[in-house]
Amino acid sequence: MIGTVSAVLLVSMWTQNGMAAERRLMQTSLSEPGEMTETASFSYYGEGTEYEGRLRSIEDNPDGELGVITFHYDNLATQNKVELTAGGPMWRQYTATLFIGSNGYVERAEYEYPYMYESGIINFEYDEAGHLVYTRIVENNETMEYTLTYTDNNLTQVRYTETENNVIEDGYTADFSYSGVPNKGELMYYDEMFGLELDVMEYAYFAGLLGTASHELPTGVTIHDEDDIETGACVWTLDADNYPTKLVAGEETMLFTWSEISGVGEVIDETDGTLVIYGADGVSRTTPGYGLNIMRYTDGHTVKVLRRH
Repeated sequence: MIGTVSAVLLVSMWTQNGMAAERRLMQTSLSEPGEMTETASFSYYGEGTEYEGRLRSIEDNPDGELGVITFHYDNLATQNKVELTAGGPMWRQYTATLFIGSNGYVERAEYEYPYMYESGIINFEYDEAGHLVYTRIVENNETMEYTLTYTDNNLTQVRYTETENNVIEDGYTADFSYSGVPNKGELMYYDEMFGLELDVMEYAYFAGLLGTASHELPTGVTIHDEDDIETGACVWTLDADNYPTKLVAGEETMLFTWSEISGVGEVIDETDGTLVIYGADGVSRTTPGYGLNIMRYTDGHTVKVLRRH
């Protein structure tokens, strides 16, 4: 289930005094024997911009298939919508409108491959902790459904069913095991790590729009289908601060490069009247919640902060 990954993650880890510390995943690379190493980088909105700290775009290496994936937040505050575009080879070009729910995450996405004359709708559901627990993809007469189960805040099972014209065509169950490897970087590749075929939509997670991550990194998987049982292992290397820098899964190796940032949401005082906090739905909050938090100060400036846990 490990495949080409090109993504960026802004992690916000809230302490009890309201200070935020962040690290960004700056670059990923994927290599396997006999294949060209594929490297991907990102760009994000800088300090003082309206969308400070948010993912702006993901850029594949020149020979990659993704091209540039761009997130457009112009309608987020007024219409709870985010536009996503992907410009690569003609057959891979992709557009999507992401409709954001009150928890700050995508609840429905309408997508299109304009040059392939294909389109579809994806629905997402979450639990109270912000974990993605169900997704349904409908394209023409085909429906794909994933049901996700969590144990102790770790994704431990994915059940998949595919139907066409209301007839079950395929399905499997994948069980994931953990051995205490911390997910401090909050990596959550729904496709490559857990087998959800979301295509470009997977990268909405790295814009803070597709739920929260497992608390640990998976170290094993067992896949049960109608005819067979397959097992696999994931071997992680962590740096001195417990951020993952390397993943070996079968013949594939992934490398991760991180960078520390600071300054986003550093002053958070809900008691002296200097700050009002809103969710993506425009409803005020007394404390920062999961997902997007819009913090408005009495001097008029605002700061947008993504809370992952």
